[in-house]
This record gives sequence, C-alpha cells and structure tokens, in this order.
Amino acid sequence: MPGREQNIGQKVSEVEKLTQTVRELEEVVLAEGAAANVVREYEKKVDKVMLVKQWLEERKFYQGEIQHLKDKMAVAERAAKAEAQFKEKYQLRFKVLQERLKGNPNSINCALSQGRKCVSGTLYDMLQKEVIILRKVCHEKDQSINDKDDAIKAW
Repeated sequence: MPGREQNIGQKVSEVEKLTQTVRELEEVVLAEGAAANVVREYEKKVDKVMLVKQWLEERKFYQGEIQHLKDKMAVAERAAKAEAQFKEKYQLRFKVLQERLKGNPNSINCALSQGRKCVSGTLYDMLQKEVIILRKVCHEKDQSINDKDDAIKAW
C-alpha cells in the first residue's frame, strides 16, 4: 500500500498544481479583460476627440463661408447704393429735360407772337428722344435695384 499512497499523494499534488494553474489562468484572463475594457474606454475617448476635431473643422469652414457671404453682401449693398445714386442722377436729368420740354411749347408760342425765331422741330425731337432714353434707363436701373434688393433680402 505504500506505493498506492505514494501514487495518490502524487495525484493530489498534481491536482493542486493544476488547481493553482487554473487560478493563475483565471487571474490572467480577468486582467486581460480589464485591460481590454481600458482599451475600449480609451478608444471611446479618442472617438469623442475625433468628433470634436471634426466639429471644430466644420465650424471653421462654415465661419469662412459666412464671412465670404458677408463680403458678397457688402459688395452687393455698395453696388445697390451706387445704382441708386446713378438712378437719382438720371431722374434729375430727366426731370430737367422734361421741364425744358414743357417750357418749349410756351416759348414757341411766345416766340411766334413776338416774331422771334422759335426752337426748331429737330431740337424738340432730339429732346423727346433723350427723354425716352432716360425713361428707359431709369426703368432699367429701377429693375436692377429691385433685383438687388430682392437678392439681399433673400440672404
């Protein structure tokens, strides 16, 4: 029986060694699981940082776009102001010519009654053509200003 007891003692020793090895492996597995969790947490943080970086880049891009549109709008407003001044100039010129034309029939009648030379029909026709051209230009400028106002309002 001493051989059998020795054999059982060896087997008990082997079982204890195997039990110890299983415990060590369990600890290693648990440690690796904890390390994997740490890696996953780190990856989540990196993902969040990447999202913030992307957001910042998009924000910077959109701020540039906004500035570009503001610059365009300022140019359009200056152009509209210049167009309005141009329109006012032509309206004034139109008004002056219109007043002269209104005055011509009276001066013609006056000139005829006083025996002086009257304004020729050719000059009168030229002035009427200029008035028509000025009306057309004023209308075009009005339309241009209205279009630009609409474009500015649409922004």
